[in-house]
Amino acid sequence: MKKLLCAIQTIAIAFLLLSCMGKPENGCVTLPDKGIYCLQPTTTVPTFEASQYVEVTYKGRKENLLAEIESSSSGLHFVGLTPLGHKLLHINYNNREARAFTTPNKQLDPGLMVALVQLTLWPADAVRKGLKGNLTLEETHEYRRLLKGRKTVIAIRRFGSQLPYDRLQISIPSAELALDIKTLDTSFATKVKP
Repeated sequence: MKKLLCAIQTIAIAFLLLSCMGKPENGCVTLPDKGIYCLQPTTTVPTFEASQYVEVTYKGRKENLLAEIESSSSGLHFVGLTPLGHKLLHINYNNREARAFTTPNKQLDPGLMVALVQLTLWPADAVRKGLKGNLTLEETHEYRRLLKGRKTVIAIRRFGSQLPYDRLQISIPSAELALDIKTLDTSFATKVKP
């Protein structure tokens, strides 16, 4: 039980750190290093759903999380669970606003989680439409970097050829946060809605 509470606390602190960046205009979120990203519609990508195993490394400490993501033309659903099935996060984005139904901390901006999903998975042109200020996006086949000037704000590596990708590696250097995400094969399981 103590390890579970430590895992929840570590994950909550990591995401809370990211969400304490100030409140920009409606529909937008403040990223690390004070960059602004305005959320894009889910109609930008084909409908998809994924179950993922996430290894979170925050300041050298590793914890695990299970994630369920569903995206359709009506919005995006994100549910984060501990390995034992305790719900940590339940976030919904209806293409107008991001709302949290469950969070480990009330200060967590649910839009930040949606932004992280979009910055990682949405097409480069859609991501660029959402960037404000002096943020830029560099992309090669499997690598994507969000830059502020010459400084890397978020580095992303994607393995696989299509959504939701087989594996994702995300690094946010200023927060000392890294995510290693593996998409699970759930083709044999019956889907249960959160």
